[in-house]
Amino acid sequence: MKPSLRVVSPKEVLEGRVSSRVERAIRRLESGSVEHRGALRAAAALCSRGLRAGLPPSASEAPLAAVELIRDAAAQSRPKSPSLAAVEKQLLASVESAESVVVRAFERTLSPAPECPVPGEETAWQSFNQTADRSFRRYVSLSAHLTLDAHLELIRALGTPAALIDVIVALASAHAYLTCAAGSLRHTSFRVQAFRQASWDASRPTSVALGLGVSELASQTLHEFLGSKFSSHVVREQAQLEEFFLWAVGA
Repeated sequence: MKPSLRVVSPKEVLEGRVSSRVERAIRRLESGSVEHRGALRAAAALCSRGLRAGLPPSASEAPLAAVELIRDAAAQSRPKSPSLAAVEKQLLASVESAESVVVRAFERTLSPAPECPVPGEETAWQSFNQTADRSFRRYVSLSAHLTLDAHLELIRALGTPAALIDVIVALASAHAYLTCAAGSLRHTSFRVQAFRQASWDASRPTSVALGLGVSELASQTLHEFLGSKFSSHVVREQAQLEEFFLWAVGA
């Protein structure tokens, strides 16, 4: 008699968006179980941390309410008003305003562009800084958006434990976007390095033959540099979030 292959259940199929240990721990959770409630408390703690780091108090009312309600639910306490549905609606309605508040708060930290580091490329340098400023605002707004997304997924995780994966991924990405913006994009040295790299690239015969000038290459180089920074930040942050989550749930 030939041995039959065991059918893999949906809970054992890994997507790979978090480490295998974390994903297995989450996919084994039964909705409403003691383990599920413990995981919700751990995720709520991570959301509170992300909230303090990424949003000012004026944009924190709805996500704070979500955290408190999830903590009540995880403790099997009677949720205080408003209900989870009302908080979810409030979170969805507050995304645009939260993005605007955060962008306004952080753009005050932008410094005027210094003199062009490559003589004769002043026009390209001005355009490059405008692109960098727009990227700065985009990254900051993405951070706020993803922070609120994490709280929406926290609410969903009350009935669907697998949503805890999305909480971790959203929080890690939010932190990485904010770190790129408030760290690299704000600093002159990062911009100068990217622009000089683009100027060197534009001088190569192949770039000249392709019709690639400093302006186009500066924008492309900026995003290549940012992509590298983002990848580094998101991997490190997600590893820290996962480490806490595993410790908190005893996995």
